[in-house]
Amino acid sequence: MISEIERVLNKGGILYINDYLINHDKRNLERYKKYQDKYGTYGIFELPEGAVFRHHTKEHIQILTEGFEQLLFKEIVYDTMNGHKSNGFYYIGKKK
Repeated sequence: MISEIERVLNKGGILYINDYLINHDKRNLERYKKYQDKYGTYGIFELPEGAVFRHHTKEHIQILTEGFEQLLFKEIVYDTMNGHKSNGFYYIGKKK
């Protein structure tokens, strides 16, 4: 998705991302491990309701946004829909 945004966005255009980062608590580490083979990526997991989520590493976000000049990267903590806390971030970048 980011590569398509980069393709169609004009030079100097702004990219905004707001998403989740990898968590390091026991509950998340267990579910990352449980679904790693199924999805081929660490950080993806399923909820009992059937939803599939992905938490990202900061390094993965840096790779995805290489075509952008980073203007802001801020780590935050979200309250999830199931009442947990989760690491997150927002990113603002300008297309090079």
